[in-house]
Amino acid sequence: MRTEDAFPARALRLDSAVRPVLHVRDLRVHFETYKGTVQALDGVNLEILPGEILGLVGETGCGKTVTAMSLLRLLNSPPARVLSGEALFEGKDLLSLPPIQMNQVRGNRISIVFQEAMSCLNPVMTAGDQVAESILTHQRESVCDAVEASLAARPPSGPLRGIGRHVLRGLVRRYRDHPRSLLFRSLDRVPILRRWVTALRREALSRTADVFAKVRLPEPEAVLTKYPHELSGGMQQRVAIAIALSCYPALLILDEPTTALDVTIEAQILELVKKLRDEFGMSVLLITHDLGVVAQTCDRVAVMYAGTVVEVATVFDLFRRPLHPYTVALLQAIVAPDQVDDLRVIEGTVPDLLRPPEGCRFHPRCPHAMDVCRQTKPPTTTPAEGRAVDCYLFPEDGTH
Repeated sequence: MRTEDAFPARALRLDSAVRPVLHVRDLRVHFETYKGTVQALDGVNLEILPGEILGLVGETGCGKTVTAMSLLRLLNSPPARVLSGEALFEGKDLLSLPPIQMNQVRGNRISIVFQEAMSCLNPVMTAGDQVAESILTHQRESVCDAVEASLAARPPSGPLRGIGRHVLRGLVRRYRDHPRSLLFRSLDRVPILRRWVTALRREALSRTADVFAKVRLPEPEAVLTKYPHELSGGMQQRVAIAIALSCYPALLILDEPTTALDVTIEAQILELVKKLRDEFGMSVLLITHDLGVVAQTCDRVAVMYAGTVVEVATVFDLFRRPLHPYTVALLQAIVAPDQVDDLRVIEGTVPDLLRPPEGCRFHPRCPHAMDVCRQTKPPTTTPAEGRAVDCYLFPEDGTH
């Protein structure tokens, strides 16, 4: 069990003067279906602080993945529709960025590792090529500069020995500035000029091997040429993380990164996440339904229920004294080894988001529900430093 002494390094991040890496305000997302409108997200508020691991927990279907997909603008529209909200990242609202600027953020400044690595990796591309593709897309200028410097130091051999150095350097320089020009769509038809592509790919694969080493893949050079089906589940997950880390993002989103992994591999992946956070200085949004993963890995945690964040606290505070009735019920449902005969459940069922209840969405299952809970959605209050809760039981002044 983690103790309060494990958290002193995170104390400064709870200071109100610290600027969040990502600040989500009043995010509302609906899906239009044949049965009606699914009110998937109902005013999500979220902050991710510099260098922290924030856990986003809740039952299946509560909106965790939809939140992440909305931030990266990966939801198809239609059926998805963003009604309101903003997501401020590095001074820009992700929800209103033009597509070209969003492409520069997605996969570069913000990366995501999707659920089940086997299903998100391309089965007909080698592991190395999948990471190199990301590097060539988002670090084109850096790769081209490195290749140009290499060509300048060592002229290529072969039939282009006399002019090859200048031609290839010129191609690399032009590709760096105008990668979508018609010239580069035609070069592959000239075999002798494909060398510049080989040089770029070689540089990208060299960087890929470095990333594979950082995610603790054994024999990184050998993994470059392997296809996903030739890798174990844990290695596939590390390759997926390597793709996300290849451009050294400021924010890494991990969506159920330990799904379908055995306990031993799960522990290795979680330890890897913490080491990478410390090494790269990035922030991490860890989406999970496993409170054990949260206790082991996260600094703070946000609890979601039926499309809204109901409580935010440090991991220590949340496990020591949960505030929201839903969080209390979640923790009470954890089975202790010496209490296997005392299984507690949350009464009722998750609401149908086609017709969600008025007011607080948890009130039909809440043992403390009041009339006001059935009429009006509770505001977010801060009953204690570093804590936030959406519940009428906890007014702003901290009384209860």
